[in-house]
Amino acid sequence: MFEHLKDKKHIMVTGIPRSGTRICARIIANDTGHQYIDETELRNTTDYKLTNVAKLKFYIKYFPNLVIQSPQLAYCCHEIDDLFVVWLKRDVEEIKASMSRIKMEEHTILNELANYGEEFGDRDLLIETKLKIWETQKSVLKDNFLEVEYNDLKPHPLFLGHRNNFVWCQTK
Repeated sequence: MFEHLKDKKHIMVTGIPRSGTRICARIIANDTGHQYIDETELRNTTDYKLTNVAKLKFYIKYFPNLVIQSPQLAYCCHEIDDLFVVWLKRDVEEIKASMSRIKMEEHTILNELANYGEEFGDRDLLIETKLKIWETQKSVLKDNFLEVEYNDLKPHPLFLGHRNNFVWCQTK
């Protein structure tokens, strides 16, 4: 499905939270033979924003052939050199339902909104903001990005169709 991305040294899979970035990144890593890096490996609770970007730049500088899953770093993906961006597209109502199903916490939404200069807001503002910013980022990235529809992932063998007892971060 994504073998054509094998020549990209660093791939970031990003989008709106709950859009399917984690499974998409795992599928791309599988298809390209690249190493998978989960957003949880980029987090640091003491200096949330700067540390994430610094860690991302470190990985890119010292490790080739990576697929990095991080919807939280979508705000800066167009500013990172040597990074091919995959944006996950999913129906907004499905995203909202997924956010509700896992009981996405308000502080998670506010942390992401802070990346875009917003101090207050809810999931609707987060979704609206990220979609609007992505439209401007595409012009900066030029041909260095790919948009992937969530439903197009379903035929891949790694995709989990029906999940019983669904939990956050479930890709197996």
